[in-house]
Amino acid sequence: MSIAEKDLELITGRVEIKTETPVQTSWLIVQDDETYEMAQGFKSDLNKIIAEIKDYFKPRKAASSAVHKDIVQMEKDALSPYDREKGSLQGKQNAYLAKIDKERREAEAKLRASVPEEIADSMAMFIPPAPKVKGSRTTFSGEITDANLFLGWLIKNNSAELYIDFKTSALNNLAKTKQEVPGFKAVKHVSAV
Repeated sequence: MSIAEKDLELITGRVEIKTETPVQTSWLIVQDDETYEMAQGFKSDLNKIIAEIKDYFKPRKAASSAVHKDIVQMEKDALSPYDREKGSLQGKQNAYLAKIDKERREAEAKLRASVPEEIADSMAMFIPPAPKVKGSRTTFSGEITDANLFLGWLIKNNSAELYIDFKTSALNNLAKTKQEVPGFKAVKHVSAV
């Protein structure tokens, strides 16, 4: 695919359009039929100029769009063999990591099976962690197991805003129903019209 020379010439060529300063109409106050008709005449003149400008740029915009599509396709074609090879390598790396993890799990199961059942519960068994593989990363996630204890810790450490995403709809509903608790200044009730 190649970019058509006429398209390039059309969009890279010098833009020459006759533009005039529009008639200033800020002085015009439409207050009767005569001034209404005068405003309509100005609008008609402005619409003609607007149409000429749009007609001038329409083929340039179409050519630009066609050139853009051609360039995007060229980029896609150029990247394709590299993306394919990169994907192939990623698949091989994933297969290797899966093999290593399977071997580790099998070794762990074998170790657990070698401990007699009667002492397995009373014995702490060291299972080596999964080995770090270059290019892999460890992700962590948190889960609240005791909400009251967690909220107490947040209050004690004055860090509720870091961990809690307050539901705006619930707060708005609280404000709407004007459920104020005497001495409770944590929620501000604001009404807007």
